[in-house]
Amino acid sequence: MDNEETKAPLPDLVQLITPNYTGPMIQRYFAGAWSMHLPFAWDLIKEFKPEVLVELGVYRGESYFGFCQSVAGHGLATRCYGVDTWRGDIHMGSYGSEIGCSITADTPLSRNC
Repeated sequence: MDNEETKAPLPDLVQLITPNYTGPMIQRYFAGAWSMHLPFAWDLIKEFKPEVLVELGVYRGESYFGFCQSVAGHGLATRCYGVDTWRGDIHMGSYGSEIGCSITADTPLSRNC
């Protein structure tokens, strides 16, 4: 058998330099610290298909809603929970409950705002 026949064909150069993956269209994008990780979060949910997702420290919801969007986009039955006091912490500083109210306005949660 000739050595040329056993080699795998080389991929087309256009396929190598043109990415097929463009990532999800994130609906809640704030250009915050989590923004560059949102496509990874989307794929993480798609691959692991968790039964439950809990995010500790929701802040404005960019990552939380990115996870939720992936759950919905992939038709998963994952139960999503976001836990936050919306008072701030030593890393983010203090902020008021208005942030929590803006988050719960976009979810089926009930909260006194």
